[in-house]
Amino acid sequence: MTSLAEKIQAIAINQHLIEKRSLDKKLEGEHTAIEVKHRKVYEPYLLEIANIANGLVDLTDADLEGVEHLLTEQEKEVKKNYYPKKPIEDYWLKAFISSDAIAESVQPDD
Repeated sequence: MTSLAEKIQAIAINQHLIEKRSLDKKLEGEHTAIEVKHRKVYEPYLLEIANIANGLVDLTDADLEGVEHLLTEQEKEVKKNYYPKKPIEDYWLKAFISSDAIAESVQPDD
């Protein structure tokens, strides 16, 4: 049997939980608003990544600006010959496999 003291404590705890749920709903709404705002900002980048991966973009030197250090001198000299306009085979599968967050979910059938 529950004592009156325990009942009063449970009622007080419940009141605080109701307030916490209210704050959680408010935070969830704010989080969603921030997510929507940021999605609008980074959506063009994701679209460009997809277009490059799918071979829909003519690459130029501007696409490699600031990252030339990733190429050897010899690669820099001939890079224009390798500006493909073709899809990267299995790009998304390779991206998922190399992602720490997703790699464990990738199955051999994927």
